[in-house]
This record gives sequence, structure tokens and C-alpha cells, in this order.
Amino acid sequence: MNIHMLDKIKKAIEEYPEKNYQIAKKLGISEQHLSRVLNGKKPLTQKLAKKLTSLDDFSFNEQEMLYPHLPLDIAGYWFTGFEVKPFKTSRPQLYVPTPIKENYFGLIYRGQSYEASKFHLPLHEGEVMVFDGTFEKNKEIEQDSIGKLACVENGKGDLWVGWLDEKSKRTKKYGFSPLGSTAWLTCDIRWSSTFIMAWNLAKLEGTDNLVQLD
Repeated sequence: MNIHMLDKIKKAIEEYPEKNYQIAKKLGISEQHLSRVLNGKKPLTQKLAKKLTSLDDFSFNEQEMLYPHLPLDIAGYWFTGFEVKPFKTSRPQLYVPTPIKENYFGLIYRGQSYEASKFHLPLHEGEVMVFDGTFEKNKEIEQDSIGKLACVENGKGDLWVGWLDEKSKRTKKYGFSPLGSTAWLTCDIRWSSTFIMAWNLAKLEGTDNLVQLD
């Protein structure tokens, strides 16, 4: 859960006219469980978020508690058939119209790599694709990404976006086809994350949506 939203919820509970044990009783949970949620030791579930909104004069709705309006970290960009070029020193950020989770990140697809092509897109006109960074952090293969469009890190540490196939029982390697390419690769995969959503940057509300992306 986003730490800033957690602090806001904790402050609202502290300012509530009733004691924590009374609030917990209304929510149908123990005071200990409520304390763990407020201190970030237990997750705020959708069920509990809905119960919190039933408290009198509680100022947050269910959606903003679970999906606070956050900027999306842009990790890099890539062209058709090429690996991702990551932003290594400072990740730009983008404000998007849909609530996102704290660990999500974006990659910008810029079409063709050669500048003469009319499908060679500048950063602010590309398509930003969103993935869940939890799998990067934990170095896990997201099982739902098998047979799906995904972001992967191969054994060399390169990032790619494309179609991930199952691991071969014979070679112990994964099949992979980069997005927009006819190539079929076999490689080690350190982690994978399934494509979640995308936006056409040229269709968002102008370049004011972009932070540090010029």
C-alpha cells in the first residue's frame, strides 16, 4: 500500500472521536489487526477498505485508499525488435488517467528504430505500456505471463517486451518472441511481468502529463 495514503488513513483514525478498540469493533476486526494495518504490517484489503468507508465522516473512498493517484515510473523505452533502453540515472514520471498501484512501472514503445520511418515516434508520442514491478523486485516468473505479452529480463540482464513461451524441459530455457518481430529466441529468464494496460501518450492531455520527459 502507498505509504502516503497509509499515513493519511492513520491520521484520520487518530482524529476519530472514538477509541481504536471501538473502531475495530465497528469494522468487525480486532484492535491488534487494525493496528497492524495502520502500521503497514498487514495489507489493507478491499473488504476492510469498504468497511472503513462506512464509518461516519470518514473522508476517503474505497478506490482512493486502494488505488491512490500516483505518478507512473517510466523505466525506459524500446523500438520494434530491440531491447529496452532503460533510464538509469533518474526515472521520468507520468501522471495517467487510471489509478495504478505503487509498484507499477511503464515502458514506452516508440515504433521503428530508423528515423526516416513515419512510425519512428518521439518519446511524447509513443505508447506507454504498464507492468507490475513486484516480479522484478522478487526475481519471479509471473505464471500468468506464459503465453502472454510480457516484459522479461533475460539471463544477460537485458529487458525485452514480447511473447513469452513455456520453459523447455530439454533445454531449461524459455521461448521468447520480441514484440513486432518474427524472431524466436530461446533464453534464460530472470523474471517476467504480464502486460497490464497502455496509453497513447499523444492522446493524453498534452505534455503537461509528462514529468522530466523532455
